[in-house]
Amino acid sequence: MLILRAVPPAPRQVAFPGVALLLGLADKTPVARRTPWWLLLLRLLAVAALILAFAGPVWKPVPRAGTDGPLLVVMDAGWAAAPDWAGRQTRAERALTEAASDGRPAALLLADGRTGPKPLVFAPADRLLARLRAAQPVSWETALPDDPEAALSELPDGSLSTLWLADGLDHPNRAEWLAALTSRGTVTVVPPAGPVRALSLHGGDTPSLTLISSDDAAPGILAIGPDPQGIERELARLAPGDAATEAGVTTRPTAIDLPPELRNRVTRFQVEGEAHAGAVVLADDRVKRRKVGLVGDADAHAEGQRLLSPLYYLRRALAPTSDLAEGGLGDVLDSAPDVIILADQVDMAEIGELAEWVDAGGLLIRFAGPRMAGYEGLVDEPLLPVTLRQGGRDIGGALSWGEPRGLEPFDTDGPFAGLAVPEDVTVRAQLMAQPLPNSPSAALPR
Repeated sequence: MLILRAVPPAPRQVAFPGVALLLGLADKTPVARRTPWWLLLLRLLAVAALILAFAGPVWKPVPRAGTDGPLLVVMDAGWAAAPDWAGRQTRAERALTEAASDGRPAALLLADGRTGPKPLVFAPADRLLARLRAAQPVSWETALPDDPEAALSELPDGSLSTLWLADGLDHPNRAEWLAALTSRGTVTVVPPAGPVRALSLHGGDTPSLTLISSDDAAPGILAIGPDPQGIERELARLAPGDAATEAGVTTRPTAIDLPPELRNRVTRFQVEGEAHAGAVVLADDRVKRRKVGLVGDADAHAEGQRLLSPLYYLRRALAPTSDLAEGGLGDVLDSAPDVIILADQVDMAEIGELAEWVDAGGLLIRFAGPRMAGYEGLVDEPLLPVTLRQGGRDIGGALSWGEPRGLEPFDTDGPFAGLAVPEDVTVRAQLMAQPLPNSPSAALPR
């Protein structure tokens, strides 16, 4: 209890003798107690300049034409309008906002091919802003309505003002629409902000690309597809060829010069820096090069015997569009071909491996010849569509009753679908199918 009731002693104030050494010292960097007037003025001027800059003042505003007539905004909405679509929307939105402030009716025509034959509806301009902001360009060409007179049949009174945001290309009905709008008032055509570029793919024996543009620039063409890990990326960059300019349009042919392994993985070609539908081409079977295995007798060194070899003509027909793998049947199977062609080959040692390859989905094409016709075991030869007779039949000889026959058109669902049958090709000898009750009528020409 005595400890709890104890009172601490009163504090004493003692002067530290060393404080006398600090007397008379001046601070070289004093801290101001208030901001100088000139610094405060500079800060106020800087803030005022920022406020004026964000307000967007116009020193000499352009006087707008005093009109109270309706406004029509025509927007080309095809693939060519996609590169600067945001800028087109901003320009159209500014025109609609000005029309709304003036109390003028307005209409919006999106030339995307989906506008029906009904007349255009003119409404307060501010009601069209939501539709304008939600609009997107389509992946096909710009398409205007067929009848401009019917579309403008419900035009309000007053001189019509038209703002046409063009994509730089000529389209059907463009001249008719321009004449109809010009006869009703002023037409302001806004050209595209940048060049228009398009890419196309041409088939044939040597597929190629064509870059069409409205300027002389030559952007690269990207070949895009999955890499070995399955990730889509840029596989190669193609350089456009020499330019040919006609009527302001520059055309640059581009060869698809890529290794077969890389070429078969390409899924699309795209103009560098462009992402719209006109600058992208999907790679189909015309671009791919299939591996074809040829199995037959080697060509002789003599020119005459070489022309008699069936492999010579097969090689000439397939080399422009396919990668050929020639050799024995075992070597051809090891190369993993897409198609195997046997030229007059029978009684092969690797027939079992070939049968497994066919069962797994491989395509086998066999051409008959003298060796197959004279083979004694032709009846038991596997991997034939029908059972064949030994010997065959000659047509057009001295002791034959018939004349050489032509080829019938190929089946639409067969491996030769789409090939044209030449009229000068005739059949002079053929292998006959063994007649069976359930066998289709078939014969292999040779």
